[in-house]
Amino acid sequence: MIPSDGPSDTDSAAERDLYPVLRERLSDEFVVVHGLPWLTTLSRRGQGSRGAKLLGPPTGEIDFLILHAELGVLAIEVKGGRYAIRDNRFIKLTGKPVPVVQQVRRNIHGFANQFDPALEMRARIGYAIAFPDASFDRQSLPPSLRGSRGGEDDIVILMDDIAHVGERVQKIMAQWATRIGKGALGEQRLNQIVDLVSPCDDGEPTWSARIYGRDERWLRLTDEQLDCLNRIEKAPRQVVLGWPGTGKTVLAVETAKRAARDGRTTLFLTFNRLIGTHIKQQLVQIPGCQAYYFHELLREIRPLIERGAAEPTNEEMLSQAADQGFFSKWDTLIVDEGQALAESWHRVLAAAFSGKRVYVFCDDAQRFDFEAGASSISICEAYRTPPAFQLTYCLRNPFQINQLLQDLIPPAFQLVCQRPKELDVLTELISGDLGRELSTQLDVLLREAIVPEDITVLHVYDRPSAIDEVLAAERFRGVRCANVAAFRGMESRVVILVVDRRLSSELPIFSAYSRATSRCVAIYAYDVLRDALRRGEGGTSRHTLLLARRSREVLREIADDLARESYFRTFQGVQKLEIRSAHVYWHHRWRCWLVEARENEPAGFFWADHLCQYPWRVVVKAREARYPYVYEGSQRLNGDSKGTGELTYSICDECCTETGCSYGTGCLDCASRQQPEVDASLLEALCSLDGRLMRLVDGEGKREGPEELPLSLVALGMARLAVARNVVYVGALLVNGGTPGYSAASTILRAYVALSGDGQIDRNEFAKRFFRYVEYVPVPLTFQEWKKIVASAFNIAVQHKVVDRIGRTERYKIREPS
Repeated sequence: MIPSDGPSDTDSAAERDLYPVLRERLSDEFVVVHGLPWLTTLSRRGQGSRGAKLLGPPTGEIDFLILHAELGVLAIEVKGGRYAIRDNRFIKLTGKPVPVVQQVRRNIHGFANQFDPALEMRARIGYAIAFPDASFDRQSLPPSLRGSRGGEDDIVILMDDIAHVGERVQKIMAQWATRIGKGALGEQRLNQIVDLVSPCDDGEPTWSARIYGRDERWLRLTDEQLDCLNRIEKAPRQVVLGWPGTGKTVLAVETAKRAARDGRTTLFLTFNRLIGTHIKQQLVQIPGCQAYYFHELLREIRPLIERGAAEPTNEEMLSQAADQGFFSKWDTLIVDEGQALAESWHRVLAAAFSGKRVYVFCDDAQRFDFEAGASSISICEAYRTPPAFQLTYCLRNPFQINQLLQDLIPPAFQLVCQRPKELDVLTELISGDLGRELSTQLDVLLREAIVPEDITVLHVYDRPSAIDEVLAAERFRGVRCANVAAFRGMESRVVILVVDRRLSSELPIFSAYSRATSRCVAIYAYDVLRDALRRGEGGTSRHTLLLARRSREVLREIADDLARESYFRTFQGVQKLEIRSAHVYWHHRWRCWLVEARENEPAGFFWADHLCQYPWRVVVKAREARYPYVYEGSQRLNGDSKGTGELTYSICDECCTETGCSYGTGCLDCASRQQPEVDASLLEALCSLDGRLMRLVDGEGKREGPEELPLSLVALGMARLAVARNVVYVGALLVNGGTPGYSAASTILRAYVALSGDGQIDRNEFAKRFFRYVEYVPVPLTFQEWKKIVASAFNIAVQHKVVDRIGRTERYKIREPS
């Protein structure tokens, strides 16, 4: 029922009374929509109001719209109160004639125009009139509401029909299906209609809208920052202290621009190459302003330096350049990220710019251990300035990130963040495969319409090879990548931090998170957090340790996954398939499938059942088993599994190779010579099946339909779906015994029972419904063969007290769980 929580707001008492009756009398195979208003579609021939043309009346409403995959679509017009029939018209007792049939026809035609013409909905909607307060002689109904056989095939619901309105609706819909002659509506069309009439959207803005729309205003110079800029400029020398996100670089650049407007020449100096290059691009058109990063400035100075026996220090190079008047061409010095420059360098620069304007912007929180650096206090002493002017408004970092930064390195003064209090901008993940997780997160961002140039991947130490492998993909061209320290002072709309090694302090996390202006994703390697738990407080970032302690269960699950994978990952010549639902490999040398399985988890078992139906052998490693087990291929759904024994290693007498073998197969290397190599298209098809399966489990399956899934994977999907809806523990569903067809049928039946909750099941209907999935297996069964399998599954379900058979019929009643 739509709405599900009661009838729509209406003045019609008849509609309000009919809503609960339809809800009770129609099965869950029907979708009933109450109170469906629609807006007329404009013709396509005009863009403006003068050129457009209405396709019918401007608005309309259908009282009840009923949908069924087989029976089609029925619109019901409800007329409450007393009516009479005169001159083939319906007359309300007030004496006013009501064009009942014309109303419902106009409404269904107007509603049909909402759809793509290719769906042919205009010719697929039947209609009926409900008079719940009237009881006419059906023979007196006008011809527009009944067929030629009198009153047997009319399309009217009267007071007498209310007690069995479900049967009446089904009969009318069946009549229309015959009259229309378009065939079944189908699940796909049904879902398209539901999506149109009852769209779901929580109104949550997309990330692209947030980043390129609303968040953009926080990156512009604000009134508060302009006020700070005016205060800074009043002093001839000023040290400005600010946390990440307070706009230090923005103010520094604006200070340089104002100096140029006043006719002053400026040296703009920063330490890192990236921020230096970025600022140079911003100031390239500003006359009299030259920007350098520190080592670029030293290269400019080097020709002036006297060559001696020893290489001069950076301080000596600056001093010699100052003595030769190198800095005399500038009358203003602006330094950004001043904490990264050594104190001795500042003292030389202070002397070189004696009597000139100097503005130094710095952040005491972002000095790395490998840098000599300088504190804001020592910088003030070097330039003989008053205490640092403190910026306290954080505008460029989202609220959630700003709060975490204050926890990581508590500030010595109060900070104010005016950004919205959103708690979804920071995501911290743990992964046993950094490359795969990074690729997944980048794909998510691209699907959310974030352009690659607005994404930056940061790493703490040397760049991990996993990052290079991922960013080599063409679709990620434009994504930036940098070391955290090298990216200091820069910013990116989206930051992804990859942590592949132990962190001994909070600073790398602090600096990386603070580079994000809209969104931050951190991916921590599993072993980093595992080792943090083992090491405890000693020499480990406090945040890393807290994250590890909060994530013990996730770490345990990853450890289990790695333990399951480790057996086949060590094999030579294997290819792991891009399958999310299970661990599946292809062994190129042995030409067989390798599948991981574990107790009470259906994924591995049903993938093995499905793969056994292809010509190649399947090696299954159950987690609780000591050795893998080898099964022959080319099995049928109704055939017993052909196991050939445990997989062991020995030297083959024929090929003289130490390799895998089993009792029934012998040497797998030798046996593979009789097998063809698997085609790449089949591997792609299997991955595609997995994608369909995961969409079904994730809740998208109803829209797309699992029509092309083979039976064993349907069983897996339904078991997972039942668990996802919290109706049953998966171990209670899995039937891993007998033939592959019996295992699938029994698991599907138990999942079906769990999802239904109560009611009855017709065995024949069940067999018909799921037979279509039998047709998608490599070696299909006949319907009679399938019916025998289903009968066995129902018989065992009765023995296990899952269902009870109703007499000698083919119907079974679902038992309440004990």
